[in-house]
Amino acid sequence: MGFLDSVSNTFNKTVSAADRGTKTMKLKGQINDINKQREKLAAQLGALLFEKAKDLPELRELCGTLFDDISGLDAQRTALQEKIAAIEAEAAVAAATYTTYVCPTCGRKVTGTDKFCAGCGTPIDVIKANQPQKPAPAAAAPVVAPGTPVCAVCGAPLGP
Repeated sequence: MGFLDSVSNTFNKTVSAADRGTKTMKLKGQINDINKQREKLAAQLGALLFEKAKDLPELRELCGTLFDDISGLDAQRTALQEKIAAIEAEAAVAAATYTTYVCPTCGRKVTGTDKFCAGCGTPIDVIKANQPQKPAPAAAAPVVAPGTPVCAVCGAPLGP
């Protein structure tokens, strides 16, 4: 895989992730709006129930539209939550797709969604199990006063 392919893949991953994030935020905003509408309707229903509690036979007739409106908003909220779950599942699949491993047998790159190495046939479970452990995160860079010269490679302050 060439450098431009790598840059293109990175760009595509970033755009896809940003698109999923935007969709999720929009859907969550819609859920918040629906929850506000539902709270208003529930408050109206509660006020009506309180005022008319003694007239129970008439309660359903009086509040039928509010019950129906609340049920409709609940259905809309459930549909939006299902869309969010689908987007999050898509993100998980995308993450597995973009995860690459190096086959310990032949050295070929293999994606997380492959079942085996295309070069030698090693199963993906064996490939994943033989990956080197990731190093611990590096310590935070030291705080450097403005104007102090720093190393171009590691960012450490340079002495006299």
